[in-house]
Amino acid sequence: MYTKIFPYPTTTEMFKDSDGNVVASSYINVLLDNFQMGKQNTKFKSGDLIFVVICHNSLWKLDTGELRPFCVLNELDEMFSEQRVVGIGRGEFNNCKIIWADSNFSGYRITYKSYEFL
Repeated sequence: MYTKIFPYPTTTEMFKDSDGNVVASSYINVLLDNFQMGKQNTKFKSGDLIFVVICHNSLWKLDTGELRPFCVLNELDEMFSEQRVVGIGRGEFNNCKIIWADSNFSGYRITYKSYEFL
């Protein structure tokens, strides 16, 4: 925690050395977002559990030929998809989108829906 996994939004600026040079690294943000009351039933609320997987472009390809972000996403999906994590029910995969943090870092943002009774 707080070196490779962050429970808050971060930027790639933190992955520079004391001279301002980019350091190749990977990290994950774990975020809760988009809380909403049920429109038909106000006795529950929904929210998103979001994982942002960011890798330095030089670290994407692993020695096995696999791509690092996909390996990380697969592990996250096995841990959270259809699992009881927060709220009621099971984590429901919502979407996964590619992101570019800057010219050196890119990755994916994967979102799971969760529901909770009030």
